[in-house]
Amino acid sequence: EAGRWTTPAEDSAVGYARAVLGLEPKNAEALGVIGSAVDAVVDEADGALGAGDMAMAKARRDTAAKLASDYQVPSQGIANLSERITEAREKQDEAARLARETQEEKAALAAREVKIEDLVEKATRAIAQDRLTAPANDNAVKHVRDLVKMDPGNLEAQGLATGVRDRYIALADKAVADAGFAKARDLERQ
Repeated sequence: EAGRWTTPAEDSAVGYARAVLGLEPKNAEALGVIGSAVDAVVDEADGALGAGDMAMAKARRDTAAKLASDYQVPSQGIANLSERITEAREKQDEAARLARETQEEKAALAAREVKIEDLVEKATRAIAQDRLTAPANDNAVKHVRDLVKMDPGNLEAQGLATGVRDRYIALADKAVADAGFAKARDLERQ
């Protein structure tokens, strides 16, 4: 009546039922108490599962299963509980997987944004320093192309490409003004 089904061991329904069964191994009332204890422990496990305490639910299920096995007390509740625990664990695993994937996607997007910002900065700096097509690994055109590969619709990439073109035009105009027509034509082709 106090709800002490299994603990403390000496002052619980199961403890007293065990004492009776020690004196009279086939006592129906004692076996009935153990059966009621199994059902009550399954209910406790259900409550723990409903509260999200998977560890407690498993521990209480294991206690109920051991009692049922030790005293050959049938209980459909244990099998049903095990199925619910498995389903809850699968849901938890799926939620954890989705959370992990979401976190990985956020991290990948953040890394992509950092890379895009880095390419914009490199291209801007290269234009300002007239490194339009050279050196091979650090020039404005390369950085703009890399930016377009990462983000084809990037408006900054379009602006930077226009900046490269405008800088070539300015350099060609300067070459014409300095009577460097061959150099002007080369810059125009670029």
